Amino acid sequence: RGLDYVAVAREAEDDGVFATKDVARGRAELVVDADDGTVLGYQGLHYHADVMAKTMQVVIERRMDVRDLPDRAYHPTTPEILDGLFREAAAQLD
Repeated sequence: RGLDYVAVAREAEDDGVFATKDVARGRAELVVDADDGTVLGYQGLHYHADVMAKTMQVVIERRMDVRDLPDRAYHPTTPEILDGLFREAAAQLD
């Protein structure tokens, strides 16, 4: 659509919780609008990605700014992969 965007990816092995669960293979990607930070899309191909799908659906439907999303997954839990994506995308916007 001609949008300027920021795309970030994170490997499951980047978060130790996946290794402790013996499922360190996988990847997640996040796409945000480079102009206003709106989350445009998410793809998770990792352990427990299905659990995060509903959260990300709400974030996308509500057109939330990645900089406004809280970074507070319980540690150690698999949703930490989302926090990592949020931080990386927000840093590229600033």
